[in-house]
Amino acid sequence: MIVVGLHFGHDANMAVYRDNELLGFYERERHTRVRHAIGLTASAINDFLARFGIGMADVDVCAITTTQGVPIIDWDGGLHIALRGERRVPLAVHDGNPYLDNMPPGHAHRVPLSATPEPAQRIYVIPEQFPALSLSNRWVASHAGIAAMSPLVDLGSHHIQEIEFSLHGRAPKQAWFVSHHLAHAQYAYYFSPFTKPLVVTLDGTSSNDFAGGGIYLGIDGKSRPIVAHGFWCGPFYNRVAEHLGFGGIARAGKLMGLAAYGMPIYAQPELVGTLAELQGRGPFPTGAEIAEYWLHGILSQGNAARTQWNGQDYPPELHANIAASAQWMFQHNVDALLSVATTMARRNSFDFDGIVLAGGCALNCPANSLLAQKYGRVFIPPATNDEGLGLGSAALFLSQPSKPSQAGPQIAYLGGEYAISASEVQERWGDQVEVVATGDTALQQLAQAIHTGAIVGFHHGAAEVGPRALGHRSILASPLRAENWARVNRLKQREPWRPLAPIATERAARDDFTHLPDSCHFMLFNGRVKSRHLPAVTHVDGTARVQVATSDCGPVYALLQAFGALSGHEVLLNTSFNGRGEPIVETPEDAVQGMLRLGLDLLYLNGMLLAPRKRP
Repeated sequence: MIVVGLHFGHDANMAVYRDNELLGFYERERHTRVRHAIGLTASAINDFLARFGIGMADVDVCAITTTQGVPIIDWDGGLHIALRGERRVPLAVHDGNPYLDNMPPGHAHRVPLSATPEPAQRIYVIPEQFPALSLSNRWVASHAGIAAMSPLVDLGSHHIQEIEFSLHGRAPKQAWFVSHHLAHAQYAYYFSPFTKPLVVTLDGTSSNDFAGGGIYLGIDGKSRPIVAHGFWCGPFYNRVAEHLGFGGIARAGKLMGLAAYGMPIYAQPELVGTLAELQGRGPFPTGAEIAEYWLHGILSQGNAARTQWNGQDYPPELHANIAASAQWMFQHNVDALLSVATTMARRNSFDFDGIVLAGGCALNCPANSLLAQKYGRVFIPPATNDEGLGLGSAALFLSQPSKPSQAGPQIAYLGGEYAISASEVQERWGDQVEVVATGDTALQQLAQAIHTGAIVGFHHGAAEVGPRALGHRSILASPLRAENWARVNRLKQREPWRPLAPIATERAARDDFTHLPDSCHFMLFNGRVKSRHLPAVTHVDGTARVQVATSDCGPVYALLQAFGALSGHEVLLNTSFNGRGEPIVETPEDAVQGMLRLGLDLLYLNGMLLAPRKRP
């Protein structure tokens, strides 16, 4: 049985399974080189399937999904989508590209769309709520109401819609549209270590229905939607970040890093509750409106509307305190949500064996760490943002919904893998780079170079899924040298105050950090740094976003051991292998060009150590 999952929103991606085994995963931005790229073309889908000898007519089930509010765009004229049933009509098709034309300047999606080379032919406007669906048919206004719910009714049939779908006239045997958050929930559950978890999804949309996230029960390999929860802090957090001068889809990550510099003196406990509860306390239709109300109250206290801050200097006190206060309210709202979700489950005798989080808001490491300390078994998968939706939508339709046997580091390495030899390197880039070592010698020389101050690129094996570089597409440096914090940020053209993360072996995780959860492989939890010897990866509040590596991570694990033999610490500074505004590198060519463009000292490329002929 062949099952294909297609995500057409931002961070577009696709996955294909055969007989319940994942054959391949494709992420659009890594190939177009446009961050958060929107949309899949019919040609790209066909080319991806052809790698495995599959055509769309061979597919048993094709499951498609998209980001809330983002239509499916037919870039090259090869798609057909229609509701299946009596009407059999296309889903709100617009010819031309009004979606692109009507986007305001600076819209987060404008650059990826306009930079995509194919002209948009038709726009399929597919809202989260089909006429045949009722995603809001069960939502509860208050936290108390959610906690008291009984019985727990599975709303799964309201979150999928059978459709007609074809590429250049070739159709799968079945096609389904999957709601955004059901795809989130299924991806996270499927790759989790739990058999019967409580699943909570939450992201950057505030809504009283499932468009903003919900609570799910994981039973027999399938996520079963139970109730929408009215979480509003995603848009709130983004709006605060925008006010402080951060732009783009990554703005929330910058606010998270800034929060450590401040104190939560502007936090308002009364702004903890569901969207419906807060709507009853004031004119708050959305999370962004709540942010405007809250910021107005702060700035009316005599503070300037926006201090002059270029983002390059040490953060001003006002900015830092606003960020810390927004983080406090985010964390307390997430904590309140998990409290009512667990209460609801226990009152209904759902004996869950762990908690799974999914959605873009689950990238918030301080909040995740708070939950892990309070609830114990909390799992968040590496592509918890929209990059996991193709995997999740397909996993709903596997014939045997048994899950992978492990949830260790290997579930992050599902992307493209590329073979290349020393002779190919010489033939393609011999005038720019030279191969200076191979095999174990390459790793030993690389460890020595890092120990003496080199900043290096690391490219090996299958690419990571998700937004974090986890030792297969990384920039690495010594965490023992305090100056490397500024050096690496300057090299990547990042703001100098933004933190950088460590990758550590299990032994180093025990020796150098505390307060880490058991599953800490994907840079999604903060630990406290207890070693004074790691200044380049220790944030101003004494925390670090740790990735714990095992031998499943490939040669980066051996590199950690070699560096530890030299330094006494099996820890490296690890950040994504990309420059400002770029996706993480995908191919060997991306890696070589990235080394030269960024000015890295060395590049480890699939077992070879490369050096630029003109040293930076």
